Amino acid sequence: MKRSKKTGLCVLVFVILMGIMAVSVNAASVHRSLQVKYGVKVVYNNKVMAGTEAPFISEGRTYVPLRMLINTFGDKTISWDAVNQKVIITDAENSLRYQLAEKESQIEDLQSENDDLQSEIDDLENEIEHLEDEIDDLEDGNSSMDLSDLEDYLVDYYEDDITDIVLSGDEDDIRVTIKVDESDWDSFSASEKEIFLQDICDDIWYDFEDADITGTVKEGSSILQTFEVSAGDDVSIE
Repeated sequence: MKRSKKTGLCVLVFVILMGIMAVSVNAASVHRSLQVKYGVKVVYNNKVMAGTEAPFISEGRTYVPLRMLINTFGDKTISWDAVNQKVIITDAENSLRYQLAEKESQIEDLQSENDDLQSEIDDLENEIEHLEDEIDDLEDGNSSMDLSDLEDYLVDYYEDDITDIVLSGDEDDIRVTIKVDESDWDSFSASEKEIFLQDICDDIWYDFEDADITGTVKEGSSILQTFEVSAGDDVSIE
């Protein structure tokens, strides 16, 4: 009876990293001697595959060195871990699979950067839109800031020279109370006092350009200075 070709061509990939004359199989510390027959040729696309170790037949099975296959089909690197009895196969750095993985990783990184940039763009566009609304309000003579907001701004801006600033009234008539230390106020000359009060009025007119301003400078209940100035005029004190 003829032996089945299917059985005769059953190929098991056997790792051959060193030259083999007589083959010994080591698995879980069990050794078994094999009778082998050399002279087997492996043909790929009508070309005989070459290698430093030759394929062989043993017990009806054909064994082909793994390195021969790796070298022929490419895309892989192979190494032997003698301590742990492991064959280690990895994608070669010049392989298409390796390059594809690298490109995919780069695409993911770029996508993440793009998402971050898009978020920044969205924030900037919102800020631009807000600023454009404020510009439109100013051009229309409408202030986006109310007296409370302006009061907070003046307190922060003039904190080195005052203890508090309180605003009241409406957009046409604003009363400003400027609280100071009397000793600090007295250290100013008359012209310095006018410049200081003028700066505060100019800041008020920036948001409420049509407002007439009535002002008081005081420490506690003591009134140190009063002044009145129409919209856009210069501050003058006695």
